[in-house]
Amino acid sequence: MEYFVSTASASRQRTDCAIVGVYDKGVLSAAAEDLDRRIGGRIARLVKRGDLRGKAGDAVLLADLTGAPCDRVIVIGLGA
Repeated sequence: MEYFVSTASASRQRTDCAIVGVYDKGVLSAAAEDLDRRIGGRIARLVKRGDLRGKAGDAVLLADLTGAPCDRVIVIGLGA
């Protein structure tokens, strides 16, 4: 398995799986907001439904993402 870190825009980075974060109380990181716009608000909907609160240790896998430059996105909770 190969890993790399990039500061490029999450919505433009071509990769098999992108990882973005959400802070406590569902506040999307800049990378998560950027990618969320590209995938039709799926991350924001997870937060709104209460499926992702942003607590440290939270993790959700999203797949089948229309409009995304990646096949999958892992959204992780970053805490406060």
